[in-house]
This record gives sequence, structure tokens and C-alpha cells, in this order.
Amino acid sequence: MKTISFNRLKYLFLRYFATHWKRDLTVVGALFVLRTLFNYMHFPFIDNTLILIATPFVMGNMFNFLQNKTQGVDYLLCPANTEEKVIANLFLVHIYYTAILYLACILSHYTVLLIYPHDALFLTHSTIKDLIDYNFLEALFAFQSIFIFTTVYFKKNAVLKTLISFAAFLFAIAVITMVTVICFGITNAPDKIVLESYIMEKYTWGIHIVNWIIILFFWVLSYFRLRETEV
Repeated sequence: MKTISFNRLKYLFLRYFATHWKRDLTVVGALFVLRTLFNYMHFPFIDNTLILIATPFVMGNMFNFLQNKTQGVDYLLCPANTEEKVIANLFLVHIYYTAILYLACILSHYTVLLIYPHDALFLTHSTIKDLIDYNFLEALFAFQSIFIFTTVYFKKNAVLKTLISFAAFLFAIAVITMVTVICFGITNAPDKIVLESYIMEKYTWGIHIVNWIIILFFWVLSYFRLRETEV
């Protein structure tokens, strides 16, 4: 099975949906209810933030066959090669998972507008156009690609270990930023905001390049790690 077969890819997708459709419906329903409650309580929660928070928990079962011997045997007996399994999972994560999280937020948004059509607070919340922002999607794909790798790299508690790694990374970035600010002699808040805005505006192209390097890098790592695991 050295070539990629669309029939085997179709089998992988059908196998996934037959196994996980109830769980995915539960995820959509839970996120819909959660966002609707936030709006009902006038809690200013940004949809993109909610999607980022939900993503790790949705992806927690990507390669969880490593945690269970029976699931591992079932996975290895699956009539598809490593390339097809990786392609199927990339599609599920970047397209399918993203779509169901967006769907929950969009349905909640219009449900709230239906219930409170004259409430200015709700009218200022994200619309479909605001939600589907390229910069956010690019960052989300980078975030997801890291989780694709960590769910196959860590044999147990992949989500928890990944979140701890992210927290450590963000802490390191915060320390580096603080040191940079001190070295440049920037001590008041307005100057800090100006510096951040300047960097973000001037080096936007660099951020896009870094995001795609992260995405491609972790795709490749995921493939080789899964190949190694299967061996």
C-alpha cells in the first residue's frame, strides 16, 4: 500500500464518523449551550477564544490508540497506510473539527439575536464575517498542528502535557518581552502598546511565515512519529 487510495481514505472517514458522531454532536451541543449562556449572562466572551479553548479537548482522541492495547491493535489492522492515516487526520482536525466549532458559535450567535433582537450588547458580537478571519485561522491551524503531533508523541495525558508545554513557552515569551522592554527603557504602558503595535504591523509577513513553518514542521514530525510508532 505505497500509493494513496481515495477508497481507503473514504473508509477512514466513514470509520471515524461511525465511531465518533455521537461525541461530536455532544461537543457541538455543549459549546452551543455554553456560548448561549455566556451571552445570556452578558459575559463578554470572544468566539475565537472559545474555539481555542475547545480545540485541545476536541482533539484529545486523535491518536489515543497509544493508551489502549485493544485500540492499538485495531488501529494497526486498519487497511490504510501511514500517509493515508495522516492525511485523514489532517483533514479531520483542520477542516472538520474547525467547522463544527465554528458551527456551534454561529448557531448560538443567531439564536441569541433571535431571542434578543434589540439588545445592543448581542448585536456587537461576532458575525460570520468576523469569525472567519484568515489571521485567526492561520494561528489556529498552527495551534492544531502542534496538538496533532503531541497526541501521537505523548502516550498518556497528551492534552495536559501539551497545555503545560504551552504555558511554559508563553511564560518564556513573557520573560523575553519583559527583558526587551527593560533593555529599551520602555517603562510606561502607552509606549509598550506603541512598540507592540509597531512590531505587529511591520513584521506581519514574518508572523505568517512562522505560522506556516510551524504547521508544515509539525505535519512532517507527526508523520515520522506515527511511522515510528507503527514499527
